[in-house]
Formats: sequence, structure tokens, C-alpha cells
Amino acid sequence: MDALRQRYAASLADKRAALVEAWEAWRASDYSTVRLRELAMLAHRLAGSAGSYGYDELGARASALDRVASALQDAPGDNARLDDAVRAVLAAIDTAQARR
Repeated sequence: MDALRQRYAASLADKRAALVEAWEAWRASDYSTVRLRELAMLAHRLAGSAGSYGYDELGARASALDRVASALQDAPGDNARLDDAVRAVLAAIDTAQARR
């Protein structure tokens, strides 16, 4: 299990980069629903995997981002909330990486 945790920890940099890329693509697309779905999917996957490897705070932040992104798909408008949620996930990833 330790080897799996180490591999997951090593993958956090790639997960962070993918999240930033999706976030920037969403913003550059004038808040496209398709791009928002991609961002939500990344958050959903991260929420599901982080807790399994002991990153409970990261999992909680990613889950919150998933909820915000899903809500925006149904009722566009509060883009600042999504930006805040992304920043919270990025901070949680940074904290998790520093903990390694």
C-alpha cells in the first residue's frame, strides 16, 4: 500500500497541472459548458481518489469544486465561486505535496 501512496503522491503535480489547464481553458472559452464539464470531471475523480490515499482535506475541497461546477452547469452565473473552489483545491494539493 505504501508504494501506491507514494505513486499517488507523485502524481499530484500532474493532477494539479491538469486542473489548472482545464480551469484556464474554461475561462478562455467564455465559460463554455463543455469545458466546465471537463473541470467537474477532474474534480470528481480527484475527490474520489484523494481520500483513499489519506488526503482527506484535498478530497473534501475537490468534492466541493465538483458540486460548484455541477451547479454552474445547471444555473450559470457565479463564476467567482468556481474560481474560489479551484483555488482551494490547488492550495490543498500544494499542502499535500509539501507534506510528502
